[in-house]
Amino acid sequence: MPPLRLLASTAAVVSILTLAACGSGSAELPADVAVRVADVEVATADMDATIAAAQRQITAGQRNGTRQLPAKARDALADGLRIQVAHLAVLLADAKKRGISADTKGHSVIYPYPKGTPKAITDLALKAEAIAEPLLDAIAPQRPVTGERIEQFYDQNLDIRYRRPAAATLAVLTVRDRATAERLTTQLPDQPGPELRDLVCRNTMLPQECMEAGGLRLTVPLEKLEDDLARAVKRTRQSREAFGPLQVQTSPPDQPPMVGWRIGRVMEYLPEQTTPLARVRAQLKGELEGAEAERRQTVLRDYLKRTYGDQLACHATCTSPTETATP
Repeated sequence: MPPLRLLASTAAVVSILTLAACGSGSAELPADVAVRVADVEVATADMDATIAAAQRQITAGQRNGTRQLPAKARDALADGLRIQVAHLAVLLADAKKRGISADTKGHSVIYPYPKGTPKAITDLALKAEAIAEPLLDAIAPQRPVTGERIEQFYDQNLDIRYRRPAAATLAVLTVRDRATAERLTTQLPDQPGPELRDLVCRNTMLPQECMEAGGLRLTVPLEKLEDDLARAVKRTRQSREAFGPLQVQTSPPDQPPMVGWRIGRVMEYLPEQTTPLARVRAQLKGELEGAEAERRQTVLRDYLKRTYGDQLACHATCTSPTETATP
């Protein structure tokens, strides 16, 4: 659904009216708004046509086609319809104050009113749909998504979304003494498999190394590795020769920290990779346009809450469907 047509959607109506019901706006509701609301309420005083149509849709496909809506559900449907009517009327009145006309040519009602809804309501919704875009332009002018904004967003999110740091998959083995580490360096296989697992599990002082797929670590970003280990990986990433022994401070489970000696081999190396802006420019443009549409809707909701909050709340909860207003 295009963002500018969101005003007539269920979610927008409910969210705006929920905010309005808690609002503190003190502006007087324009006289013609009260008249419009009253006119529509008179036209739909018993709500029977709309409720009956909604009931048919709710029970469609059910085995018991004569099932009736519970009284609470029926009342809620009537109240919700009146809330929407009041909201749409306020939008039209505000547009009129700004000289915005409700030219309905080329527009259609977005909200899925059930068949049988009185024409007074659908006509009102159609007019509100027609003024939605120009009213939004007046209250919350659109900020264009320029190339500069796209580039700024890309730069701000480069490390989070578009740069994959250099990483490596490692086979590592930590033992208690240097002599053992030096001896095992020549025996460390250059491929993962049973031979590597057996070597690691028989000699490691750290049980987790045996559990990690036979000593084969998950792919780890170099920036997350200890400095000595990261340097060893960079030095041997092409030759894939075994490296070490490196002195490390270890913490075996349920034991005090102790010194160990680590050897390892790079099994796979993934160089740093950055997704160029050109590849994601169109995607970013769409994201920023979506964020801009949400910002404008927020501005509109805040404006309605601030300006008409109390009046909308009253029309949603205080006026009975059969009451009329004097022009």
